[in-house]
Amino acid sequence: MNPPRKSKFFLDCLNRACKATGGVDIAYSAETAGIISKIVSALPGVIHELEAFYACKGPSQISIFVYPDITAMSQAFGRELQGEQWCFVPIKGEHSLITFTAKLKQDSIPRVLIHEFSHIYFSRITGNQDVGNYRQSIPLWLDEGIALHLDSKFRHNLEQVLRKRCNALKSPHGYFPKLMDLYTYFNRLDEDEFGIKAEMAYSFSYFCVQDLIEQFGSEHLIAFINKPDLANNFTHLFKSHFNSSLPEFNYAMTKKYGGAAKDSPVDS
Repeated sequence: MNPPRKSKFFLDCLNRACKATGGVDIAYSAETAGIISKIVSALPGVIHELEAFYACKGPSQISIFVYPDITAMSQAFGRELQGEQWCFVPIKGEHSLITFTAKLKQDSIPRVLIHEFSHIYFSRITGNQDVGNYRQSIPLWLDEGIALHLDSKFRHNLEQVLRKRCNALKSPHGYFPKLMDLYTYFNRLDEDEFGIKAEMAYSFSYFCVQDLIEQFGSEHLIAFINKPDLANNFTHLFKSHFNSSLPEFNYAMTKKYGGAAKDSPVDS
């Protein structure tokens, strides 16, 4: 079969293709064929978990581009990327895309897939869109927090990861994430991509979503993201759905995880 080419992120080196569970198209190069069988075998379990959590089928058009290395992925994105383990889900357009390199650790493939696929499910349900190059229309903490909640099922070292996240939020850098401001892609919060601010934002997002699920249940959370016009009425809908304003929830979670929540929240 021919590889999917309808994307500005496509490179000619992605000259092999296959179709996997759920109609997912995978484009790759000949030298990266070894990782493809791992992706194909992991997809059925990943899609099952996603459909159970989101209570819906996934989009019909999803592609995965597996670049041979970070140099090729940097070429596709038009900027120098640093991490061989980095993954991206550009959400522009109707055709959903997941990108990573063949250097991805093979034991992390199910975790990476469910995390990145979660962004696609989330965007299709909520109508989430890019706003410029660095922001999106739905607060990123909810999007990333759900993805991190889902990928935790595939982490063999979850306890260690959670300790690291707690410690990150106690970092003495004069910064603490604020839910009302987290519309910017986390990799863009620091001068260098994926710095300490990004680590703190990911950590806080996970704990905030986990708290909502523990308080209200995942079905209640999914009912929230299914509300019409969520992007334009997020703060109002959050308060009516969770019986707490977003500033109040942010204040409580900041206090819980070590931030300097000195001032009472201003209801809005």
